[in-house]
Amino acid sequence: MKKNLSIYIIIILHVIGIIGSIIPATSSMTISLTPANLLISSFLLIIQTTDKKAYLFFIVAFTIGMVIEIIGVKTGWPFGEYSYGQVLGVKFMGVPLTIGVNWLMLSYSIGVITRRLIANSVLAVIAGATFMVGVDLLIEPVAIKLGYWSWAAVEIPFSNYAAWWIISLLILTIFNLLLQTEKNKLTLPLIFSQLVYFTCILIFS
Repeated sequence: MKKNLSIYIIIILHVIGIIGSIIPATSSMTISLTPANLLISSFLLIIQTTDKKAYLFFIVAFTIGMVIEIIGVKTGWPFGEYSYGQVLGVKFMGVPLTIGVNWLMLSYSIGVITRRLIANSVLAVIAGATFMVGVDLLIEPVAIKLGYWSWAAVEIPFSNYAAWWIISLLILTIFNLLLQTEKNKLTLPLIFSQLVYFTCILIFS
């Protein structure tokens, strides 16, 4: 029952996000609630974990994500020159804390999904990192449109995607070392809901 309720909440949050974001009258308010959506989704995901070592992974993934993003906004390396807007909430050294949450949520969810589909851990890590880059390809134009972040260059640099792949490879390697048997069933609905959300915003807003 708890799992089913969490799935319903995830779907409802994303449906509201889609509808609210594409209607001009409610767009600004809905977009401002993005951090709340992300935090609720992540909380529901975390409480569905089946392995206590997942909590260690969450800390590691959040820390790696935040550290590399802080380096990124301060130096332009390794992603390219970019900066975060005000939409994603409270910042630490120029990086919204929700970005660290997003790193742990995406890497954990994709780690669970790819590990479930691919028995070989090396192939699962490679596939997961590639999936992470695919998600970023979808998110980037929407994030810029919604004011999540902006790039100094006109075009998103290739270094952004290369860095995403390498960092994802590192985080997912840690995932596979710690959580080979993790079977959180909320991961697929969450990733699917996010993909639908960003696709709809890209097409209709």
